[in-house]
Amino acid sequence: MSNRSDHLRTRLARALENYNPQGAHNSLDEAFASLSTDTALSEVVMPCLQATVARSVWTASVVTQVEFSTSLLENRLLAMASGWDSGGTPTAVIAHTDAEHHTLGGIIFGLALRDRGWRIAYLGTTTPAAGCAEVAETTDARAVVIASRDPDALAALRPAFQRLGPGRQLVLAGEGATTATARHLGAELLPRHPVLAARELDRRLGAGNRPRTPLLGTRLRGDVHSQL
Repeated sequence: MSNRSDHLRTRLARALENYNPQGAHNSLDEAFASLSTDTALSEVVMPCLQATVARSVWTASVVTQVEFSTSLLENRLLAMASGWDSGGTPTAVIAHTDAEHHTLGGIIFGLALRDRGWRIAYLGTTTPAAGCAEVAETTDARAVVIASRDPDALAALRPAFQRLGPGRQLVLAGEGATTATARHLGAELLPRHPVLAARELDRRLGAGNRPRTPLLGTRLRGDVHSQL
């Protein structure tokens, strides 16, 4: 981590801890103005997010502080995502399972993928699996990325994605994505670090790399400590 990234991460963390939204937005403004998108997300935003949620004791005040921080970061990153559903090729559909409320990893993944020229169809947490498959067909998506911390929630998606059209790869991400679940669904796995996941997906399925045969159950390299 560079000195610049470390300085901005410290400023952002302090602003979040002190419930200072203007200070947090100022730090984020500077991070995205002076660093690449990948670097700002990986070295400023994600370390703050991880430090915020990695608490050993969850008191009422800690819960409030975590909710403040995640809400501010989510709103800010979604504002940055404006227009990611128009232009660009290929398309990726990104969704979380219905029970998954930790969405920041998916948003970070989408921003990093958008920065690589992809069009993003982000469905959040409320779209049923059948709806995800329908959106993938409508948008001619090359990848359908489902993130979850619950392997059972992922395994239950099999019927909805059995008829996913040719040339569309189902991809799993998050703590609940295992080799066994990927095999069960006929899916691939991504690194748990959202930016590394975007880099790997673009390498495999980016423009000019439409999949021919699925690489079922393949664990991709990447940092397994950070998650979508």
